[in-house]
Amino acid sequence: MKSLRPMAGYPLLRAVLDKPMRVMLPEHSPECVKSHLIVPDHTPVAPIIRREFGLNPGSMEEPRWHEHIPDLRIHELSGVLLCNGALYSGAGGFFPESVRVFDQHNHIRRYYHYRDNCFLRRLGNGYYIPQRYDDDREAALLECEEIVLPFFTMQAVYGHWLLEGLTCLWAWEHVRRLAGGRRPKLLLAPIREVPAYVKDFCLPFGITEDDYLFPTSSCMRLHRLFLPTRAYMHMAYVSAMAKDIWKRIAAYYDTASSLDGLEKMYISRRRVKTRSLLNESECEELFIRHGFHVIHPQELSLADQMRLFAEARYIAGPVGSGMHNVVFSRHPGALKTLFLAPRDFASLSAIAVIEQSYGRTANFVYGQERQKGGPNTWSLDVANLEEAVEQWLKE
Repeated sequence: MKSLRPMAGYPLLRAVLDKPMRVMLPEHSPECVKSHLIVPDHTPVAPIIRREFGLNPGSMEEPRWHEHIPDLRIHELSGVLLCNGALYSGAGGFFPESVRVFDQHNHIRRYYHYRDNCFLRRLGNGYYIPQRYDDDREAALLECEEIVLPFFTMQAVYGHWLLEGLTCLWAWEHVRRLAGGRRPKLLLAPIREVPAYVKDFCLPFGITEDDYLFPTSSCMRLHRLFLPTRAYMHMAYVSAMAKDIWKRIAAYYDTASSLDGLEKMYISRRRVKTRSLLNESECEELFIRHGFHVIHPQELSLADQMRLFAEARYIAGPVGSGMHNVVFSRHPGALKTLFLAPRDFASLSAIAVIEQSYGRTANFVYGQERQKGGPNTWSLDVANLEEAVEQWLKE
């Protein structure tokens, strides 16, 4: 790409990255050219309740990391460093969009990185993000002169794209306006290609193959970066703009499916290799007896998934990407959901935040903790599940 020019950047990167850092708010960074207030919000985040059904029912309230949904802004920055999928200021800080979850005081709750084995370390009053370098050669820093909008997600799988990646697109048309009509590039973390379903998700926004920017080096200096406030933050909040993104996608595909809607659906993970529910066949049989249809969403087109999730009134299934499609419901206030989950699943509160944002309580039935150091599998007590389903359906 002509707009990418290699520079000898190893000394600069080492000087910036190899020291404890702090969270650098975009509007306070030396790279900030201008901050644009786009959507005033400040809507209070309602209590986040997680309810358990089964033989030992109960409920708990999750801690709220944000009391209010933030105003949505777009920060125009120049000279930001991109290294291994994280964004840095030359003044010795990293931007919040490089951290998966942070609270209203900008304390880090969960680190974002596309590599699972890169993690955040605390050193005194700062943070240190280990980076990888090839010791046999100096890392080249590419100068990027494109207009870019970050299009990051923690992991390149369906559920993470749906929640963390796509919701940045609230800023797409605003950035075009701020850039004088020029189309920005969607800047990706260093992945090999955009999944086909992500391209389908982006079609309603007029985004084409030419709009994606793949880093050809782990290190780049971005000359014109538009950094938006997150419309969705994992385990923290869901804004109205995030819902508008999902609603726009659902509306785009509304007439593209010939399937009839189903009232009751069980979303199976039995044909998915990760985080397997060992006795899921038994669980499916239980739900079938209660009038549910077993659905394998990964085997359906995006349009067919939209249609089924838009029309269903009861949706149950193990936690995972497939169940995140509840955001496409056409009847969110009337929808009843039940999530099957290992008790140690880290993102239970993330599900609770999504459910709360639609006015629903997050209903769970818990199974065993996952097997550690192995296949990450788990199982459910079927008697407990039977009791949970009956309680849930009677509500």
